Amino acid sequence: MGLMLGGPILLEVTRVRIEYDSKSLHLVSPWSRNRSIDWADVTHVKWRASLKWLDFRKADGTVIHVSPMISGLQAFGAHAAKHLPEGAQLASPEGLAVLMLFGRGRGGELVMSPTPPQQMVR
Repeated sequence: MGLMLGGPILLEVTRVRIEYDSKSLHLVSPWSRNRSIDWADVTHVKWRASLKWLDFRKADGTVIHVSPMISGLQAFGAHAAKHLPEGAQLASPEGLAVLMLFGRGRGGELVMSPTPPQQMVR
């Protein structure tokens, strides 16, 4: 049973990746369409505690999900927090806390912890 559940998680961690630069965020996946969002177009960042991923949302409905289990999140968290528009940061205190945890190398803790991200940052 564990292998059946662990297999998809392992594939998610090893085969899905995020790429980013100063202009945009890109999701590259072998099983869903690749998506991109310019940082300037991000309107909201939401931590989905029940699904254990962070959503980057754009006004037109485009969403990029970022799992706390993928590699490279420490550099990504710091970069994303720096490039998010001020409006998205103000509208998303929980999402910003998740990015701070990513930047501190603590993203994996979000998977098992029942503690809200804002409390984990303290």
